[in-house]
Amino acid sequence: MENQIQKGCSSVSVLKIQQCLNQLNPELDLSEDGIYGTQTEHALKMFQKRFGLVDDGILTSLTWDKIIFKIKTQKPPEIIPLLAPEPLGLGSFGLDVRKAQEYLNLILPETSIETDGVFDIKTQVKVIHFQNMAGLNPDGRIDITTWNRIIDYL
Repeated sequence: MENQIQKGCSSVSVLKIQQCLNQLNPELDLSEDGIYGTQTEHALKMFQKRFGLVDDGILTSLTWDKIIFKIKTQKPPEIIPLLAPEPLGLGSFGLDVRKAQEYLNLILPETSIETDGVFDIKTQVKVIHFQNMAGLNPDGRIDITTWNRIIDYL
């Protein structure tokens, strides 16, 4: 199980982080394609350096939380992509799944799930519960719309 996201990764979570980095620093004009390439790595290093984090270009839990905190306190307009990568769903794993589990536990504490970074059936049920509560299509997968709504609820 990965506890970081770095160059070479691609997912809906990378897309969300790219959107957040653009919202926090619009002059970057970072491509929002869900692919963690050189441009995303550079943007993340700039963010990390600006906020006193280790500027290695690797997205760890600490950096992820700092980005979300800055988005929540700045609250720029939402950006919706034309093409989104595959959503997180059963069988997905890694830091992005772990952060989703952690955030869903904060939003819906009455039915806590393990934050192990593995998108299992319990995670899927929790996502469906959240999607129903948030008025989203309850498909049990975390696409960009679900990610946006999770962040709105934090």
